[in-house]
Amino acid sequence: MRSNSYMIWFVGAVVWWIDAALHLYGGSLRHAALAVAISLLFLLAGIVFRRQALRK
Repeated sequence: MRSNSYMIWFVGAVVWWIDAALHLYGGSLRHAALAVAISLLFLLAGIVFRRQALRK
């Protein structure tokens, strides 16, 4: 696996954040909150995998 493959997790976090913004704009607060929670999970995973990649 490439050392910078952790970047996909950060890209995923951004995509979920955009999805949350679109749901807020559409008036679906419950779906927006879920999308923000998933975005935070992706961000956390990106941080963890980045730390692992930098240790090697």
